[in-house]
Amino acid sequence: SNAPLVRKAAAEALGRSKDERGVKHLAERYRVEKKDDVKMSIVFALSFHSGAEVSSVIKNALASQNTDLRYQAVLAAEKTGAKEMIPDIKTIFSTDKDDTLKMVTAFALYSFGEDRAANEKYLVSGLHSSDPLVRYRAADYIGRAGIDSAAGEVIKAIEIENKWWVKAELDRAMDRIREVQKKKRDAEIEQSYKFLDTTSS
Repeated sequence: SNAPLVRKAAAEALGRSKDERGVKHLAERYRVEKKDDVKMSIVFALSFHSGAEVSSVIKNALASQNTDLRYQAVLAAEKTGAKEMIPDIKTIFSTDKDDTLKMVTAFALYSFGEDRAANEKYLVSGLHSSDPLVRYRAADYIGRAGIDSAAGEVIKAIEIENKWWVKAELDRAMDRIREVQKKKRDAEIEQSYKFLDTTSS
């Protein structure tokens, strides 16, 4: 189609279908596509898959001059578990000036197990940003990553946040953190029962 909106919708629908046959078509479309917003939809669609063709597109998008496309590519790399993209993501983190983009790179690197303490610290620092979008992204990624050690900072942020949409994301992050904490407590209790059963037999 000549209409970018139609191509965007088609790419996203094909991605959500998770039909492996769509990977080749999406990758081919990406290579000839001129519109960055359509490329973003293609990268999103490919994030439901993995493999050489998917990685090739993501790697190309990570090097784009368009901030939003790089952002989508970092998310796709994290979602597909493309650890071979870690050097590219680290480069974006160290050289890019966009704070929201740096937030998503810290999230991806944390998810990949790269220097978790430093990336957690960076994500938590975003909760104190003067930019509400950065605070929103920080809350989103802390929640997605289930960083329960950040619970205290998230609670503090909830108490002082004055943007309803950021506060809503902070609340969601706290809900996810509580789920992680509950799973850990349940696992500890289960382990205690196993220990008792072992020592009594």
